[in-house]
Amino acid sequence: MSGSNMLQVVEQIVPFMEKVDQAMANVAEIEKSSRKRKAATADLLVKKICLLKKVKKALRGKVCTPAVSEAVKNQGKGFWEEVLPHLTDENFQEIFVLTKEAFYELAGEIKPYFYAHKAIPVAKKVAIAIYVLRGSYERGQASDLFHISRSDAESIFVEFCRVVSKFLFLRYLQFPDLKEQLNIAEDFMKLSQFPNTFGSVGLIHIPIKTPSESAHIYENKKDFYSMIVLAAVDAKGRFIYLNIQRPGKEYDAEVYFYSNLSIPLLYNQEKTNPELHVVGRRSLPLEMCLMTPYCKTHFKSAEEDFREKFFNRRLHNAQIVIDDAFGRLLGRFRIIMSNKKYGVSTMIKIITTSVILHNICEEKAQLHECRRRKSKLSERPVYPGHLQESRSERPTALEKRDFLANFLLNYEK
Repeated sequence: MSGSNMLQVVEQIVPFMEKVDQAMANVAEIEKSSRKRKAATADLLVKKICLLKKVKKALRGKVCTPAVSEAVKNQGKGFWEEVLPHLTDENFQEIFVLTKEAFYELAGEIKPYFYAHKAIPVAKKVAIAIYVLRGSYERGQASDLFHISRSDAESIFVEFCRVVSKFLFLRYLQFPDLKEQLNIAEDFMKLSQFPNTFGSVGLIHIPIKTPSESAHIYENKKDFYSMIVLAAVDAKGRFIYLNIQRPGKEYDAEVYFYSNLSIPLLYNQEKTNPELHVVGRRSLPLEMCLMTPYCKTHFKSAEEDFREKFFNRRLHNAQIVIDDAFGRLLGRFRIIMSNKKYGVSTMIKIITTSVILHNICEEKAQLHECRRRKSKLSERPVYPGHLQESRSERPTALEKRDFLANFLLNYEK
């Protein structure tokens, strides 16, 4: 409906509504039975409500008179049009996490997948969504800053998470190929002095809204509803694997076996080098592709105890990379842990979007670099094939861990 047609409709409806109001006033003065007066009043009220619904429906459509469209376009000019273009790169990154270059590059990538809206450009939608992800959505701070309604801010945020998690997942979150795994293993060697490692695996509980169905399987040991995020990162803290589908009641080992991370690690030699591995916490199962710390026992000699503690310290240096990555992720996007109003499906999109933006931050801004140390071990890393020297059969996971423990202890001396 055009603006001129809409004005004609309003001009025709308003006088008639005034007549309805006058008729209702006259009905109240009629001295008749209360039943007839109530019936007449109810009939007029129904007519008035129907008229109001028609006006509301017309206004909800594509009504864009010049005055209305200009007012919508001018919304949020105080910050979006005047303040934001003059922000320095440092201040811009402090507010929106990304650099200006990465921010507008992201807006250009997702522009074809956003619903067209002439009044609100895609770059502004991205700014609103990231501002909400940052955890600054306390009682409508984003809507107040950008001069939009809270419902619009919420719908823009959900739409942004849907687009990013669906169309940018494969670009910014990929499992490394064989060549990349060797490069990551070298980075881990320089960072933690732990050999043959191309990933650090960890788990974290994310609070969610109480599910309407099967809520008991999402209640964890700390008595709140959550779902478990299983992730793996490289030596630079970039996520290379993500799984967000398991309920909070399950054990860490269950989450690992039900995830598709164990499939390429255990059975697909085209995707993983059999001599390389990832590292994880003690609650995960020990496998050829997954090294975990030694358990504490009292029946050990002093030499064995020292060797195992030394191995655990070195493995911890590699495993702590995932903890640092989780810390930076939750620090950048505080909505993940501080908001319990979203259900499982929406939280999956929010977490996936946050991880993708985290990887963009690590790649574009280069906020985290591998620490480089000089030692005897970094000069002579353990490459594939060292574990099968003088062996005709494949070693077990326990034998591999013992070999690595002896190797670390001998080369440190």
